[in-house]
Amino acid sequence: MNYLQVCSAPTLADLEALQAEISCVPSLEEHFEVTKPKRRRPQVIILGIPNDVDKDRLIKGLSAKNHFLCDAKNNPLFEVNFSMRAKYSTNWIVSVDPSIYKRLFDDSGLYFEFSRFKFDNFFGVKQCKHCRRIGHTTKWCPRAKDVLCDHCRDDHLSASCKEVSCINCKESNQRTGSNYDFKHKPFDRLNCESFQKQKANLVRLTDYGAP
Repeated sequence: MNYLQVCSAPTLADLEALQAEISCVPSLEEHFEVTKPKRRRPQVIILGIPNDVDKDRLIKGLSAKNHFLCDAKNNPLFEVNFSMRAKYSTNWIVSVDPSIYKRLFDDSGLYFEFSRFKFDNFFGVKQCKHCRRIGHTTKWCPRAKDVLCDHCRDDHLSASCKEVSCINCKESNQRTGSNYDFKHKPFDRLNCESFQKQKANLVRLTDYGAP
C-alpha cells in the first residue's frame, strides 16, 4: 500500500532545508520523494465576445491577431478554459503561459477578428449562489434543498430578518476568531475579507513569470 504524506513549507528556504534533512537520512531518502506543487497559470477574462463565437474560432482569431500569444512554431501559449454568458455577449476565461503574462498587459486590449476587446485578471474563487458560501459552486451545494434567509443565508425566514450580513465572514469569526467585518452582502467582493483572503491565496499559488 502506498501512502502520501503532505508537508507544507512557508518559504522556499524552508522547503530546501526539509529536502536537505531528508537527504541526510538514507532510509528516508530511499522511501520518500520531495516534490514542489506545480503553480497554476494566470487567468484573464476577455470581455464582450459575440455570442456566436465558439472556442476554436476564438483560439484561431486570437492567435492570428496577437502574435505574441504563440511560440516560434505558432503553437498557442494560452488555453481557453470556459465561457460565461453576459447580457448581450459572452466573456471567455483564458489561462496564459507565465512567459507572456506581463507582455499581455502592455496593450489595453486583445485583437480578435476586426475588433479589440478589453480583458482583465480573473480570480476563480468558487462561491455558491444558493448558500453564498465560498469553496463550492451551486451544483455541489450541500444545502441545495434548504430554504435560507435572503439577507443573511441563515436558517430562518427572510421576513423575520432585516440584517444584511456575509455568511463567510461571520462564520470565519466564529470558527477562527478572525474579527472580519460581516456587515456587507456575501457577493460584495470589494469589502468581503473572506473573498480577499481566498483571492490572495490564488495569487500566491499562481506563476506570473519572471519579475
